[in-house]
Amino acid sequence: MNKIFTLKNFLIGILIIVIDLGIYIFLGLLMMNYEDFYEESEGEYWSLASMTTSEKITYIGLNIWDWLISHKLYI
Repeated sequence: MNKIFTLKNFLIGILIIVIDLGIYIFLGLLMMNYEDFYEESEGEYWSLASMTTSEKITYIGLNIWDWLISHKLYI
């Protein structure tokens, strides 16, 4: 039987966690632009109507990434 807990597998797991956190941090920093420059006159807070195209792409990308990661962990 092959060993599951080898140094190589441990490092691969750490790398996956670092990449996941990096993507969350990157998308979160992009969404900070929305929070910093939100205008009440443009629509309700966190509605797609009040976002620019790049903010919509970031918001949807963040939700897709969250969905992918949360569903991958249960497989």
